[in-house]
Amino acid sequence: MKKLSLISLAIATALAISPTVLTAQTWDFTFTSGSVVATGTLTGTYIAPGEYQLTGGTIDLTGSAMNGTGILVPIENNLFYTGGGTELFNFPSPAGGSNWATGLEDAVLFPNQDPQLNAQWGALTFAIGGFNTSTGQGPGAGLAIWSNGPDNYGGFGGNWAFNVGSGASFTTTLVPEGGAALLYLLLAGAGCFFAIFFRSRNEVGSPALT
Repeated sequence: MKKLSLISLAIATALAISPTVLTAQTWDFTFTSGSVVATGTLTGTYIAPGEYQLTGGTIDLTGSAMNGTGILVPIENNLFYTGGGTELFNFPSPAGGSNWATGLEDAVLFPNQDPQLNAQWGALTFAIGGFNTSTGQGPGAGLAIWSNGPDNYGGFGGNWAFNVGSGASFTTTLVPEGGAALLYLLLAGAGCFFAIFFRSRNEVGSPALT
């Protein structure tokens, strides 16, 4: 009985810890404004219920004058070059006040909410085609996507090659975490096996009752 209790406790602890450890999530996203469509993936870690800090992402832009593929990049020194000498600056920080955003601080996703990016400071910043958004050098361009409020998104990129002030849509779909589900299944199966095994051994070793 003691062995069974210890095994049950270990499995229960593992199941309780696993959701906390396996916090990284990936979403497919779609940004649409007329014929302009941007699709890609976003990867983030848990901050609070319904809130994720994005740590990486990809983008595939079509239907615009600056089509191409790229990756999610951080903001450096409060400047984000988009191409042709054009730059975006003074990205508000989630900390508020006179603070400006750095790194991926503004790249916070609120899945299943509307808007899914914070309308005051949220922004997704991408480098397309190998462009360096910190120096403004290289082929391609920079692209920023933001929210204006519920069901209203906008974006800007290149030297005015991508200019969607408002009215765009932005949706995300969670990519199933197969690894976590498999782990839970294995732990549950192990628990059932050991419970049956030790129960069988106890019954064999116990005197019959009459």
